Amino acid sequence: METTLSSPNRGRRAEKLQFAQLPEDVHFIILECLVPQLPEIGETKPVSYAQLIEGDPWFDFTRSRRGLANLCLTNRHFLSLAQPRLFHVAALLDEAALILLLRTMVDKPDCATWIRTLSV
Repeated sequence: METTLSSPNRGRRAEKLQFAQLPEDVHFIILECLVPQLPEIGETKPVSYAQLIEGDPWFDFTRSRRGLANLCLTNRHFLSLAQPRLFHVAALLDEAALILLLRTMVDKPDCATWIRTLSV
C-alpha cells in the first residue's frame, strides 16, 4: 500500500512512502479506526451474513472486521498488530460463530484476553 506525502517545499517531488515504513504509532492509530463498533442495542441482527445490505449497521461492522482480517493475512508484523483488534469486539450471530470462537479460544488462549465486548 503506497501513500504520497506532499512536501512543504514547492517544486520538490513528493516522496512515496510505504505503509510499512510509517511509525508503529501511526499503525496503531489507523488500526484503531478499523476496530468495528457494535450496532446500537435493539438493531435487528441479520439472519445470515449473506443478507447484509450496504448501509445497514451490521454491514459496516462486518466490513470493518473483514478489513482487519485481511490485514492479518498480509504478513507477521501486521498479524501481530491487527489480530488483537480483530478480537476487541466479538459478535455471535449464530451457533456456528460460537463454535468457531470457542475453538479459537481453546487453540489460542491469548485471544480471549483481547475480547472487550461480546454480543450474543
